[in-house]
Amino acid sequence: MIDTHCHFDFPPFNDDTKRALMLAQEGGVKKIVIPTVGQSNWSKVQRLCQRYPALYYGLGIHPFFSAEHTSDVCQRLNIELKAAVQQSHSKCVAVGECGLDFAIETLDRELQQTWLQAQLQLANIYRLPIILHCRKAFPELVRAIKAETPSQGGVYHGFSGSYQQAVQLIDLGLKIGVGGTITYERAKKNARGYRETTPF
Repeated sequence: MIDTHCHFDFPPFNDDTKRALMLAQEGGVKKIVIPTVGQSNWSKVQRLCQRYPALYYGLGIHPFFSAEHTSDVCQRLNIELKAAVQQSHSKCVAVGECGLDFAIETLDRELQQTWLQAQLQLANIYRLPIILHCRKAFPELVRAIKAETPSQGGVYHGFSGSYQQAVQLIDLGLKIGVGGTITYERAKKNARGYRETTPF
């Protein structure tokens, strides 16, 4: 198995990285993709992935941190992605984590949408899949994806929507990320969405 979304540079994993990786491998997880959240952890995650063969990464700006980045950071992200994909054995395998989060009212929605659009464009320029985050902004996210559909697809992280929403994402070429909510007793609509849109 490949874990397509694990913030392996955060606690508790970074308390003992070797042990965390050993436990993952014992559980059948052979590779892990670390999505970055912004310029603050790009370098740290890149170094971590160079050190451990099982780790890969995505470069992006999470909507939580959109306000911390000025417009020139988009050019920096472009440069970082270009340098990463030009490496013969690049461990940069995606753009993200990016997306929309309207659950937190203090976050600027327009700014989030601007950053998302820019990252969708970069994903297409460098032919990389996208790692998506979304909370309470599903219609807006779908509109953005339709306007700049990722040519290499991507993963909608921690999906917690309905069957109909899952079908919309699959029709756009995206994969459904299985989050912890699937284990909740009250998550019947999520379970149905997973069950009816996956082959296993």
